[in-house]
Amino acid sequence: MNFQGTDMYTRLIAGVGLLAAIVLFWAIGRFIIKTVVKLMKFGESSASEPVQLDTSYFVQSPGIALGQAKEEVVRMGFMANSIIEETAELIKSNLHKHAVKAWELEKTIQHLYEKISEYLSELSNYPLSDEDTDKHIILLETNEDIVRIVEHVMNIIMLIEKYDSNSLPAFDKYIDKMLLLSGEAFKQSLQAFDYNDKTAAENAKKLEEEINNLEQQYHKEQMERLRKGVFTGHLGIIYDDIVLNIELIGKHSSNISVNVLKKDFLK
Repeated sequence: MNFQGTDMYTRLIAGVGLLAAIVLFWAIGRFIIKTVVKLMKFGESSASEPVQLDTSYFVQSPGIALGQAKEEVVRMGFMANSIIEETAELIKSNLHKHAVKAWELEKTIQHLYEKISEYLSELSNYPLSDEDTDKHIILLETNEDIVRIVEHVMNIIMLIEKYDSNSLPAFDKYIDKMLLLSGEAFKQSLQAFDYNDKTAAENAKKLEEEINNLEQQYHKEQMERLRKGVFTGHLGIIYDDIVLNIELIGKHSSNISVNVLKKDFLK
């Protein structure tokens, strides 16, 4: 028996396996690597001042200026996602600390939103190519959609706090599910925007459809509960307002994804 040949064959198989593993790691790990690098560059994700936004690029390199604005919009999106998570925890645990954290993040986001808006507004005074003009518009729209999402999440928190959460009955199964889906829709839309990920954009749109379907089921069941006197009219209004705000979170997430599907240059 040719043991030397067998050994060479074994080594060849091992080498091929190692190469396949490297290729697989590269394919799967690119998203993780890019995210880690982004977080290292941002430092503290809750820093209130923009990390970038250098106006010196306006004249010679508007494309770089747009890229910096995009990074700040994404950073703001990460913080908005944290607010959604804090809201979900508030509903689960009824611990006020989650509302406090959400309000702190909201102040930071509002400040960043204003800084990004000012930066993009100033940039619009300089000559931009057609492609850069389209990018500029999408950045303005995405910046606006994210801050609107935050406003709707904060509306939910205010509704919970206003009602006296200690006496608030367990949330409706539809509300729990809708909030979960709206959070996932936003994550997908943010990934789509950050990495020009068409699959994530499609996922966000599908999630919005699921949210809309759940909203219809909720209203149908809610009417029946009100008819039977299970809910008071006041509590019904509170729940309806919460559902409306959740639905609008999904809508703004879908807006972000639609822009990604329409354009192919947000890289």
